[in-house]
Amino acid sequence: MKKLLFIPLAILFFVGCQKEENFETKTQDDLLSQASKAPNKKARPISGNLNNAPNPDAPPIICSGAFPISGQNFIYGNVSHLGLLKSGTVGNALTCDITNFPSDLDPSLRGTITFNEIWVAANGDKLFSNSTIYIVGDPATQNATLTWTGSNIITGGTGRFDGATGSWEQLNGKFFADGTATWSILGEIFY
Repeated sequence: MKKLLFIPLAILFFVGCQKEENFETKTQDDLLSQASKAPNKKARPISGNLNNAPNPDAPPIICSGAFPISGQNFIYGNVSHLGLLKSGTVGNALTCDITNFPSDLDPSLRGTITFNEIWVAANGDKLFSNSTIYIVGDPATQNATLTWTGSNIITGGTGRFDGATGSWEQLNGKFFADGTATWSILGEIFY
């Protein structure tokens, strides 16, 4: 009779002591992977000072009215959370719509350009964004120089920027006649 009582008690004890999840058998990679998927992204301010130069090997984008712009720009500068941008940081022009051609009534060229960007951080992690800028030509230079405002929407990334979101404004944008540009950014990133 003792043997019959011992077997059910042993089964009850064994089942009651099992763990739901055994962290001791998980690898460090498993735990890091779980942590990277956790929804504890923090809001952080992002800012930077940037400049660019057209990629001479990229085909141009033709704006409405047969106005060509560089199809790709190399972006240089320093951005918080990314550091000094590495080679491979580019802006790819997607669309260009000139909404006002210079005339006697309004001598400024105006338009909208959309881009997608790949930002390569100092450690090699990448941040992806899409942007829209609104350009205004300077009649004093026969519209050879342009100013702009715009914004970027963060669409993800790699490494620590995997799943990143957020946005920033483009401030003090200026295109020069040689195709180069300068601007600053200010916004918020979640990662």
